[in-house]
Amino acid sequence: AHRARVLTQMAQDFMNIAERWGLAVVFINQVTTKVLGGQDAKLVPALGESWGHAASTRVILYWQDNERYAHVYKSPCLPPATAHFLITADGVRGVRPCGAGGGGEKRAAPDGGF
Repeated sequence: AHRARVLTQMAQDFMNIAERWGLAVVFINQVTTKVLGGQDAKLVPALGESWGHAASTRVILYWQDNERYAHVYKSPCLPPATAHFLITADGVRGVRPCGAGGGGEKRAAPDGGF
C-alpha cells in the first residue's frame, strides 16, 4: 500500500510538471512473470496495477518478427492503432513501405513520422 501511494504521488508530481512546462512525460511499467504455483504463471506489471492507471494514454511497445511496433492501447483522444518503427542513429523513425500498393521494402520515413 505504501509503494502504491508513493508511485501515485510521483506520477501526479510528474503530470503537474508536464502541465506547467508543456512537456510529455513517459512512464514505464515493464512486465514480469508471476509464478502462480506448479507450472502456472502470468505476466503482471512490475510496478503494480496502480502505476498502470497513472497514465491517460497507454502505448504498448513490442517486437514481432524482429521488428518494433508501438500500439496505442488506451487513450482519451486517439483510436487504437499500431505503428511500425525503427531506432536509428537519428532517433526513433516511423516506417513506410516502398513501392506501389504498399508492398516491397520498408524504409524509415525521412521526417521520422508514422
